[in-house]
Amino acid sequence: SVVGIVRRHRGGLAVDSKGVVHLSLQGVDEKLHYARLDGKHKTDQLLDPDPMIGNMTAIAADSADHSHIAYSVVRGADEVLAYASFDGAAWQIEDVGPRANLLTLAIDGDDQPHMVAEIFSGSISTHLETSTAMDRGGTVTT
Repeated sequence: SVVGIVRRHRGGLAVDSKGVVHLSLQGVDEKLHYARLDGKHKTDQLLDPDPMIGNMTAIAADSADHSHIAYSVVRGADEVLAYASFDGAAWQIEDVGPRANLLTLAIDGDDQPHMVAEIFSGSISTHLETSTAMDRGGTVTT
């Protein structure tokens, strides 16, 4: 069951145009999982084999009902903000910035992803805004 793979309750939830529920969450294995519930069938899928940091994920569905997920993960010795997107055939995963503690994700009318992430470095809180394959970005220190 989906509940069986959830480690903590701070997963992300999106509902697409067909009413299908998409979930992003940290599994009991501390890795990113994706679940899809269409009312008749449920799929559970491990998306990233590296361990997550914290348990915060954000998910959004685009106009083709494909999922996009933001989360923080450990890659070797680095803690990074990662972005996973489903293109209709396979998941694509890329690292887009430093570890984020709080994050949101939205898809615009052109199906471009936009993330806002709060990044902590010592006692400094920085907001990272990034978009479109993460090629435009900026930071604002607060």
